[in-house]
Amino acid sequence: MDVNKKVAIVTYDMIPYTSSWGGCQRMYYLAECLTKDGYDVTVFHCKSSTNNSYGKKIHFKIKSLEVNNRFLKRFLDSRNLVRKENKEESENKCTNMLKAFRKFVKQNVFLYKAMNALDSYLYNEPVFLNGLITLVWVKEHVREITEYIHRNHIKTVIISVPAFHLLSIGKYVKNNCDVRLIYDYRDPWNLWKRTSKKSFRDEKKYISYADKIVCTNEYLADDMSKEFSFPRKDIAVIANGFSASTWEQIEEEETGRNEMFTISYVGTIEIIYDGIRNIKSLIDAYREISKVNKRIKLRFIGVNDLSLKLITELKQEFQNIEFIGTVPAMESYKYILTSDVLLLLHTTEDHSSRYIISGKFYDYLRAGKPILSIGSSDGIHKKLIDDYKIGISVNDDSREIQGAIHKMYVDWENDMCEFNTELNVEKFSREFQNEYYKRLIQ
Repeated sequence: MDVNKKVAIVTYDMIPYTSSWGGCQRMYYLAECLTKDGYDVTVFHCKSSTNNSYGKKIHFKIKSLEVNNRFLKRFLDSRNLVRKENKEESENKCTNMLKAFRKFVKQNVFLYKAMNALDSYLYNEPVFLNGLITLVWVKEHVREITEYIHRNHIKTVIISVPAFHLLSIGKYVKNNCDVRLIYDYRDPWNLWKRTSKKSFRDEKKYISYADKIVCTNEYLADDMSKEFSFPRKDIAVIANGFSASTWEQIEEEETGRNEMFTISYVGTIEIIYDGIRNIKSLIDAYREISKVNKRIKLRFIGVNDLSLKLITELKQEFQNIEFIGTVPAMESYKYILTSDVLLLLHTTEDHSSRYIISGKFYDYLRAGKPILSIGSSDGIHKKLIDDYKIGISVNDDSREIQGAIHKMYVDWENDMCEFNTELNVEKFSREFQNEYYKRLIQ
């Protein structure tokens, strides 16, 4: 085989050993696309204790590598145990203790903030302790990964982040192998939360080894070039997108008119009053609306822990609120298609809203349903929704949310659609976008 068609991908999540489909789908679809086009693709990833293919098949090579450190492995196991819908008890007492400790920390606001602040300073990763876990995983497996790349004469290496400390592999790969190194930024790192000079220096050091950087939008590409003095010509913009091949398998039957106006969030979410998807303002708005309108249903599909106390309290308070755990990918599309409005949440008060486009945005777009986006007034979600005329975008403010829901309800009641039906959505498919990736590799 032509060595230029040998590609290695290093990413944190990949099926079947991952608890998150969202974290692996960009590289999954790229690896499948390249394999279909005759490339020899090997994907290295961190192996978790879960085993879920999300209804997808793998046609590329995978190297699933575990965290060997006993404490961190148990911490990961406890995180995955929390996400299991059946709530089976683990026989490992240590894992159960860690699970209980995780819940205790989340419910203790002061302790959670203190631990999160320390973790943010050291690693600045979006997920607590992922920085430490990733660095340990890299230390345990970097030699194996590098030797595999060298032995198999692989010419292109793609490192996909987050977890961002995977970028540290770049130094070893460049120093020991003759490769073209591409860093794939699904999300920004220190442009997101500019709270740690240490991790900013780490990122700048790691970036110096890259030949190319790939970003998902122009804002991120422009700002990375400026902040890290990396040539703009060597930063490519390749967006995420919906899977056209997957949508072709979905029977888009006429669902008829819902008895209730149904607003759905479809995607991985933790039901808490904090973080990147804080639902507090939304719930406050829904509380006021529910006093005068009983025909509005709010549902969350992809909840990763159905046992949280807040969920129990909300189900007791509201008759028409629904929480559904992780579902197979194909089933999630059915929830999208049986919704009247699709919900986006990005509520953190930092720079991330300028750079991060939710993975579900493109599936929402493909479904042709009006979108309600809750987040920053200068965020990229608002820009896309306003530019393409596909819904309403509001700040994370209960009154603004209440007004938007009322307007969308009235439109629904009068059979009016706020979605731009003339929009050509095909250019937002992953297949279309991955053609750019193939040209970059070639």
